[in-house]
Amino acid sequence: MHITALILTFATFILSATAGPVAIAALSSELANRGLDELHCCKDNGRGWQYAPYAEFQTAYNRFRGPGTIFVPHGCTAVTGCNNGAETLVCNDHQRVAMVELSTFAQFFDTVAGQCVSWETGVPSVCGQAFNNEHRYNLVLKKCNY
Repeated sequence: MHITALILTFATFILSATAGPVAIAALSSELANRGLDELHCCKDNGRGWQYAPYAEFQTAYNRFRGPGTIFVPHGCTAVTGCNNGAETLVCNDHQRVAMVELSTFAQFFDTVAGQCVSWETGVPSVCGQAFNNEHRYNLVLKKCNY
């Protein structure tokens, strides 16, 4: 098992098993030159992000339900890794760690999943991000690129 997969597995366990603050390591950066929109769907976003079937985001959706706080370091962190072609990222544009209630990311998830939907493949697919302008953290739902 690669060390990255091991760290992600451990972080995922902590995230799902605790109601207190959770620290997970940044794995990648998706912060390249985006606007500070509240909601940004992937269609024609210029980033090459693609839609993934809504059902594949269920694991991440479940992780955001319930009480708790997550520490989000600078950059983007994969919440579930690549789950059947779908990736959920929590991101932070500040240099300092953001402490965010899980319920905030649950609301972001609901916003993206409710408003950034495509039916082009015959099944509901989702791709987009919800962004907090004041605190500069966001949630990204998209197809995996790995």
